[in-house]
Amino acid sequence: MEVHSVLIVEQTKISGFILRLLGYSVHTEYGIPGHMSKITLEDTASVYIGSGCSGLELFLIFAGFIIIFKGAIRHKIWFVPLGLLLVLILNIIRIIALIILVYKAPEYMDFNHKYTFVFIVYGAIFLLWIWWVNRFSNMKSK
Repeated sequence: MEVHSVLIVEQTKISGFILRLLGYSVHTEYGIPGHMSKITLEDTASVYIGSGCSGLELFLIFAGFIIIFKGAIRHKIWFVPLGLLLVLILNIIRIIALIILVYKAPEYMDFNHKYTFVFIVYGAIFLLWIWWVNRFSNMKSK
């Protein structure tokens, strides 16, 4: 199974679990043609999750930047996994928010999918990079 598939299946499972904890009736499907999974909320609203939703590109961008940038290996060993975990959590929150949005206010889904959540996730990665540069990269003025 390829990395995108594993990430999407696991994020779909976690998203479904959290939505159930929030009191929603949730149905998840996997192996959907043209997509990798689907979450249906309250038997009315569905979100298809494809390979572009896995977050893999975001993980690679973040980790690649930290790995190639100056800084002690001992800090990279904990900073990269911590940052990847944060990006993963944000991606799961994004999936949950989008399915709730489709259920409660579907007219806002496209805008939030294309702009709001992209801004939030890339903004978080940017803030992590700034934190790295200012605190761990050895690039600060002395």
